[in-house]
Amino acid sequence: MFHWIIQNAVVASLLAVIVVLICRANWFSAAGRHALWLVVLIKLITPPIVVLPWAIPMDLDHLTSPPITTIAATPDRTYCVVSVNGFGLDPYIHAFLWIVMMGGFIIGTIQVKRVMDMYRRIKRGRTPSIELLGQIGLIAGRLGVRPPLTLCVDDIASPLTFSMGSPRLLLPCTAIDQLDQRGLQAVLAHELAHLRRGDHLFGWLELAAMCIWWWCPLFWIVRQELRKNAELACDAWAVSLFPDRRRVFAEAIIDICQRASRLPIPAFAASLVGSRRAEMEARIISIVRDAAGGKLQTSALLLACILAVISLPGWFVNRDAIDDMPARVEVVQVLSRETDGHPAHSPSQVCDPIPKSFLGRV
Repeated sequence: MFHWIIQNAVVASLLAVIVVLICRANWFSAAGRHALWLVVLIKLITPPIVVLPWAIPMDLDHLTSPPITTIAATPDRTYCVVSVNGFGLDPYIHAFLWIVMMGGFIIGTIQVKRVMDMYRRIKRGRTPSIELLGQIGLIAGRLGVRPPLTLCVDDIASPLTFSMGSPRLLLPCTAIDQLDQRGLQAVLAHELAHLRRGDHLFGWLELAAMCIWWWCPLFWIVRQELRKNAELACDAWAVSLFPDRRRVFAEAIIDICQRASRLPIPAFAASLVGSRRAEMEARIISIVRDAAGGKLQTSALLLACILAVISLPGWFVNRDAIDDMPARVEVVQVLSRETDGHPAHSPSQVCDPIPKSFLGRV
C-alpha cells in the first residue's frame, strides 16, 4: 500500500501542476476546469491496474530494509564480508499506514453520523406546495433531469442536494417563504444543475479519497477546486436558464448566506453556500457580470481524457528486492578462499546467512 500511496502522490502532484497551469490560461469554463480537477481526484484513488511499458523502477526496499552485514560466497568460492545498504524505515512506514487507516476510520465514522443526522432531518421534513413542485418539474425538464424527491426541512438554512440511492432536493422552509419567487426559481435551477452534472455522484468519490488522503494537502486543494468550479458551473446553468435574473439570483444567494447556519452536512452533499467568503464574492461577481455557459466544452473533455489515459496507469513499478540487492552490496573484506573443499570460515558460525538466491549474485 505504501508503494501505491507514493506512486499516486507523485503522479497526482505532477498532474495537479499541469491542471493549475491550464486553468490559469483561462481556456475553459468552470465545467471544463472541474473535469480536469476530477481527473486528479480519480488518480488519487485509482490502483495501478495497468502499468505503462516504460514504467520507472522504484526501489522502496532500499528504504524499508535495514542495513545488513553478513558473509556471502562468490561463484569462485571466495568468502567475503558484505554490507547491504538500507535505511530501515519499515517500522515507521507501518506506523504511518496505521495512522492513515485510523484517520480514515474516524472520518468514515463522522460521515456516518452526519448521514444519520441528515436522515433525521428528512423524516421531519414536509412536502412543498403543489405550485413549488410544478416549478421544480418545469425547471428540471428544461435541464433534462428527472425531478427529485423534494422536501422542506426546518433544520437547514441553505438548499442542498443529498443522494443516498435516489437524489433528494432539500429546501429550507424559511427561505422558501421569504425569498423572491424569481430569485427562488434561479436557486432551484442551480440546485437541479448539480443533478444535471452528476455532482451528487462525484461527492462519493471525494468521500472515498478523503478517507485515504485526509493527511495530504494535495487532496484538500483538489477538493476545494472541485467544489468551487462545480458551484460556478451550476451558477452558469442557472443564468443560462434565466438570463434576465442575474441580479435577483445574486441577491437570493446573499440572502441565503446571511441565514445560513453552520450545521455539518455529509461530505457528498452539495450545498448552495458551502464556499468561503472570497469564493462567494467571486461567484456573485461572475453571476452579475460574465457567467459563462455551464456546459462542458468538447475540447475540455478531450483534454481530460488525454490526461486520464496518460496519468491513470502506473508510472512506477516496484523493483524486485532480490534483483536490486546486488546494486546495494558493498564488499567490506575478503576473508578466505576455499581450500581442499573446506572453507576457512563457515558463514553460519559468524552470522545469519542471507537468502540463497542472493549468494550467487554477489
